[in-house]
Formats: sequence, C-alpha cells, structure tokens
Amino acid sequence: MVVMPLPLTRINDQWMLDHSIDVSPVAITVAHPLVTTPPNYMPDRYQCDWYKYVALDIVSETVLKYPYPFITEKVLRSFACKRMFIYLGPANALSFLHSKGFKTFAGFIDESYDSIEDSKQRFLKVVDVIHEFLNRPIEEIQNYISTNSNIFDHNLKTLAELEDQELRRICRQLNIPNDQD
Repeated sequence: MVVMPLPLTRINDQWMLDHSIDVSPVAITVAHPLVTTPPNYMPDRYQCDWYKYVALDIVSETVLKYPYPFITEKVLRSFACKRMFIYLGPANALSFLHSKGFKTFAGFIDESYDSIEDSKQRFLKVVDVIHEFLNRPIEEIQNYISTNSNIFDHNLKTLAELEDQELRRICRQLNIPNDQD
C-alpha cells in the first residue's frame, strides 16, 4: 500500500493512486546507441560523443513557481558539457548561478526572462528567446561558440570546484574523513 500525504504534490501522483498509469520499476537498461561507454565512465562521464552536435540546451525544470531559485543536474549538465543553455525554471536562477561563479550568455542570448517573477510571463519570454536563437544563422552560433571557449572552460572548472567544495562541506557536517581536506 502506498500512503500519500494530501494534497497531492504532483499531477501524476493522482495517476499513480488511481492506477491509470503503470508505475512499475523498469527492469531493463536502455542505452542510447550513440553512447558507447558504460555509465559513470569517469574519463568522459560529462562529454558524451553525441553531445558534440548540440549547440544549445533548453533546460526545463519541473516547477516554475518556486519562491527561490531551484537548480538541478539539468543545468549543471550544460556546464559540464560546455554548452549554452536557456533555462525555464523559477525566477532568478541565472542570478543565483552568477553568485556561484558561473558565467552565462547574456551577450548572445536575451536573459531578461530570468528576472520575470510571473511564471506564465517568464514562460512566454523563454519561448520568444528560443525562437530568436533558432532564427540566428548557424554560422553565427558556431562563431560565438568558437570565440567564447573561455566561458565554457570557466564554467566546467567552476563546476568541478563547486563539486569539491560541496563534497568537503557535506563530509565535515557528517564527520566523515575526506581525501580533499
């Protein structure tokens, strides 16, 4: 028996409770045919070969109406894979990322959507920004990427440093010895 607190927190919680969808665990692993290395293969865990064909991530978070920035692995993947992104999530997330040392692409992508508090208006602005990006000539996008490799390198380095800092912080809180200290 599954006990769920009310009110339901997600729309699909109701589907699970009334059995209108099958939520059984998947027993098989399905790998993308272009990803040839095993999961968590350290030398290229962030740099999947197929990702080299991606110029822009459209990062869509589950919730747009949090009262604070909410960052998940989805946007961190963009940093790890050295890609530009447009972020559809709670307001002020890009500002939060800047406070952690990351650089974004305001010189190339209109990031004014980040400060729009109303989630519906923010969503509509993100749609406009995506359209603007898609209407750029591919040569312009390629040129931006090649001439701004320093931003992508900086973000990957910042991500690695932040990962180490957070791991050390958690180990200290849990009184676990850490090789990094």
